[in-house]
Amino acid sequence: MKITMIGHATLLIETKDIRVLTDPVLQDPHQEGMLEIFPRRTLTQIPEFDLLYLSHRHQDHFDLDTLAQLPRDIQVLLPDDPLLMDAFQRLGYQHISKVHDFLNFKIEGTEFLITPSRVDFPEHGLVVRTDDGVFWNQVDTILDASVIREVLEKVGHPDLFLASWQPMIEMGWQHGEGVSFPHSAYAALLDNIRRVAPRALAPGANGFRYAGDAAWMNQIVFPQSRERFLGDIARLIPGIQDALFGFDPGDVLELSAGKAIWRPQAASFVSSEPRDPAVLEFCPPAAQRPLTDPLGESGDEAREEIRVFLEEQLSATLQANPATFTDHSTWEVIYQLEVRFGEESLHWHIDFTQEPLAVKPGREPQANFFCGITAAGLAGLMRGTASWDRASIGGGFYHYHRLYGVWERGLILPSLLSTPNPLTLLFPEDTVFAAMLEHRLEQLGAQRGELHNQI
Repeated sequence: MKITMIGHATLLIETKDIRVLTDPVLQDPHQEGMLEIFPRRTLTQIPEFDLLYLSHRHQDHFDLDTLAQLPRDIQVLLPDDPLLMDAFQRLGYQHISKVHDFLNFKIEGTEFLITPSRVDFPEHGLVVRTDDGVFWNQVDTILDASVIREVLEKVGHPDLFLASWQPMIEMGWQHGEGVSFPHSAYAALLDNIRRVAPRALAPGANGFRYAGDAAWMNQIVFPQSRERFLGDIARLIPGIQDALFGFDPGDVLELSAGKAIWRPQAASFVSSEPRDPAVLEFCPPAAQRPLTDPLGESGDEAREEIRVFLEEQLSATLQANPATFTDHSTWEVIYQLEVRFGEESLHWHIDFTQEPLAVKPGREPQANFFCGITAAGLAGLMRGTASWDRASIGGGFYHYHRLYGVWERGLILPSLLSTPNPLTLLFPEDTVFAAMLEHRLEQLGAQRGELHNQI
């Protein structure tokens, strides 16, 4: 069995008996111009296929412009959704069949199982089973223990699971529901994967980003990074480490004798650019309003002063005081710091799971604790010339996290009291406030002296 990622939820599944195209979206942008496949792809003419499968009605799976370009005499499988049925008929498709929960059918030596979703509209996943093994494409379906139990009873644990992995926050900001990391939703997602217990796994769907005027949503909607998710699955399922795969447009997963083999960029008709994790980096405060400081420092001298402080002085402080950060190490904190210099941001990170502790330049896609501060705010703390008020009250500081631990039973949460922002440990509020007052009093004293001399 051969599965080619064309983009997001669009797959070409090939067995010795049949070729299946799923949820075809072959153009960008799509979804009324708001979305585009991520990472960007180059797509030529897709190969011929025998069966078109549509999982549900959402426009990142059901793209009318794409469907208007495909052969109308192909066999189509749809959920029992009148809206979809009407659209396909009006587009001129001639061979349409409805599917339902747990429908099982066979085409020569290839067996199919339609898996249900716990939502209030028709939506399905798809299991494909051959002599090569069992492939389960969850697509966007919402699972529970009873669905998983019945699927496993029918086909066993999948050899390859294309898993729903991103606890998306699509409407949280718009509805005033908050945009913090959704621990409960992510815990449920991991619990489902633990129950499925696949032999190999790749993240499925969620291969898109917001485009154009909607691009600011990229820092709000996707709270998890793909890298962090795959790391969590390695902790959750012992022994699966070597069977976890990224899956970008142009990648191929082959299933043979129950073993999945990943072939990056092996497809002949689709390829993709290198995937930049920073494009979808979860950063809701900064997305809504960038760090600002009218008295910002952006020159080369400020950059070098802050670089030396972070990479040399702060690294030495961390290494001299490891006991201060014991809980950060226990909870595997990977801290990412954004420093804003005028119109530009530079990034550093600290991985508290590594020894010796050090501040390193650049982003880290597995980061789980994020902080941003203006260069002027950080310089003021370093020099003792400004308090935390300067950094935070004026909109020049933010922090948020997605802290949790993963073990073989699922997700657990730390006490946030034991894992505070490292900057607040390094610059205690009372200490920097006292230093700022001393600095200001010395300035005022000098000013009084100058005034006295003038008089």
